[in-house]
Amino acid sequence: MFHEMPCDKCGSAGVLNAETGEKISPELLIPAMKQSIRDLKRRNHILQEQLKGCDCDRERRNEPMRKSLNGTLRMD
Repeated sequence: MFHEMPCDKCGSAGVLNAETGEKISPELLIPAMKQSIRDLKRRNHILQEQLKGCDCDRERRNEPMRKSLNGTLRMD
């Protein structure tokens, strides 16, 4: 069973200072988290654009799936 309990050590942020092991102040933590979110969104956008240009799976999606000798569905 899982419980949501506040953590006194990290201040419920889930991260600690790597050098001291103490919680990070919100004044430092919030901007760092916002920057991390922006970086992840940017990386996600780049990956989505790369996926749009990739047509390697499009050919396989239109093929019917076939049964192999051992009875499992395969796409080769």
